[in-house]
Amino acid sequence: MRGGGSGGRFAKRRKSGSSDDNAWLETYADAITLLMAFFVVLLSLSKTDVAKYERVAQAIRAEISHQPAPVLDRPDIPEVANPSVGDKEGGSEGIDDRLATRIEPIAQHENVTVETTSEAILIEFSGTLLYDTGSAVLRKKALPVIDEVTDSLLEIKDADYNVTVEGHTDDVPIGLSVFPSNWELSSARATSIVRRMLDKGVTKGSVSASAFADTRPLVPNVDAQGKGIPENRAKNRRIVVRIHRGN
Repeated sequence: MRGGGSGGRFAKRRKSGSSDDNAWLETYADAITLLMAFFVVLLSLSKTDVAKYERVAQAIRAEISHQPAPVLDRPDIPEVANPSVGDKEGGSEGIDDRLATRIEPIAQHENVTVETTSEAILIEFSGTLLYDTGSAVLRKKALPVIDEVTDSLLEIKDADYNVTVEGHTDDVPIGLSVFPSNWELSSARATSIVRRMLDKGVTKGSVSASAFADTRPLVPNVDAQGKGIPENRAKNRRIVVRIHRGN
C-alpha cells in the first residue's frame, strides 16, 4: 500500500507539475544574463563602439524575450586603395608619402621652405635665390635646387601628380620694356621654372605656370602710413612650386 501510494504521488506530480517542466527556462535566462554581462565587460575593456554595443544588446534582449533577433550590420571592411591613385604606401587620399619624404629635405637649402599638407607639397623659393632684380633668368646657383625638385618627381615614376609653378612679386611697379608690369614678370619667372623641369624630363601635361603678380602677398608690402617695408617686399617676391594629386 505504501509503495503504491508513493508511486501515485509521483505520477500525480509529473502530470500536474508544469513549473518543474519549465524550470530549465530559469537556468537558461540566468545563462543568457551572464553572457550579456560578459559581453559588457569585454566592451568596457576595449574601445567602445556605441553603435556596435547597441546592436549586440538588442540581439541579447531579443534572445531573452524569444523575439526574432535583429539583423546585425556586417563588419566594416576597409576599402582597398586604388594603387594608381593617392598614397602608394597604403593611404587612399593625399600626396604620395614617398614623394614627400624625398622632397622635404630640400628645405635644408637657404631661402627654401617646404610645407606638406594632406593635399599638396608646397616648395617656396625666395626671389633673391632664383633671380636678379627685374630678371626672369634663373641664377646658376639656383639650378641645382630646381633640379633636385625635378629629380624627386622623376624618381617616383608611378606617382600621380601635377605641378603648378606660381610666380609672385612685390607691389613695386617694374615698367621695363620686356616686363611692362609685374604680371609679365611673375609669368616669365614661373615659366622659366617650368621650362627647366620640361628640359629635365618632366611630362609636359603634368606641369603648368601661374602668374599672380602682387595680388597674393604673404605680408603687407607697406605700413599703415603707406611707406614701403623692404623686408616684407622681399618675402613677397617668391616662387611657389605646388605639387598636388593628378586629376
